[in-house]
Amino acid sequence: MKFKSQETLSRWLLRLALCCATLGPVGQALAQNPAASAVEMEFWRSAERLGTPEAYRAYLGAFPNGAFAPLARAAMAPQGAAAAARTAPAAPAEIQASPNLRYFSESASSTGSIAFNLGDRFVGPGPLTVGTVGAKKQVILPAGEWVLIAAADSKSNQAPAIVNIPLPNRVDLTTLVFARFSGERVQSMLRFTSNFRPATVPSWSDLDGCDVADPPHLHHARTKPTPFRDECLAIRGIADPMADASAAMDEARRSLKRIGASASGAAIATILSYGEGKRYGYAGITRLDWPALALGDDADAAQAWRPDSVAASAARGAYIKTLTAWAEAYRPHAREGYWQSFDAPELIAGATAAPAKGPKIEDFTPRSPVGAASK
Repeated sequence: MKFKSQETLSRWLLRLALCCATLGPVGQALAQNPAASAVEMEFWRSAERLGTPEAYRAYLGAFPNGAFAPLARAAMAPQGAAAAARTAPAAPAEIQASPNLRYFSESASSTGSIAFNLGDRFVGPGPLTVGTVGAKKQVILPAGEWVLIAAADSKSNQAPAIVNIPLPNRVDLTTLVFARFSGERVQSMLRFTSNFRPATVPSWSDLDGCDVADPPHLHHARTKPTPFRDECLAIRGIADPMADASAAMDEARRSLKRIGASASGAAIATILSYGEGKRYGYAGITRLDWPALALGDDADAAQAWRPDSVAASAARGAYIKTLTAWAEAYRPHAREGYWQSFDAPELIAGATAAPAKGPKIEDFTPRSPVGAASK
């Protein structure tokens, strides 16, 4: 059927909606938005036929404010998640490290910058893209199974500026938190923060977490900031990272409770930050690792990870040396993601294997020394 104009198409769809309103939610959705395009209609029909969370997310990614967006979100709500879990393919034992964790699925963000849900599991290595046009970046996940446990929107400490003239609103940021598990304990977390809309700021004080400051760093390397580049890598111990009062960590704690997992004790923070000349863009990556899982109870205290304590322990020294080598290897891949130039297929939620194409990024998984206690 051909239409002479968009107005004619809209009128035809309105009549169709009024005729079909008694047929249920689809008719009601059309009645509320009669201008839904034929392309959107076909996209929605395909999503309904498939009936999977991935299909509904694909529809929402293409039409975040579409006529059927409420229906798509309802289909992925917790009450529909159990059915999805029953039909989701089980990952092979060698990559599914946490088979006893409970499944859940929940919308991650209302900003349009995230096209996947809380509770989604991804098998790396590979990229996930976040952000809107002009500010998109890739989150590069290392090898292994990672679960999205938090997504929080916030504002940075800087106001955007045009020719250094401050504006009243601050720059939008999104933080994502992914976790890897050893049984029902968190082994590692990967926290990614970036501006998800284009912005111009005179400086990024959010980068300060990577500066040399108390507590002492176990490793630190920073480029000299220039008009085109600002990049930093640091490693340090943190007494209790789960006590962070940020919105992202609040949500991470709720998610861990929901899926039956836990994280406690001192952690090692590997901090990477990338700035675009300290003016246009920002991405900060903090990886948290709990060393007690590999080194035993003695590694569970913050004082065990002071530089002098690390220097006095061969096991802790080897742990930091291995982690530093991993971070230096991961660093260029994270930089590619910052520029959205990581050449590999996007990871798919629920997939049982990583895409074959793309660089192989191993995860940091230290082995327990002989004779060390396991916690």
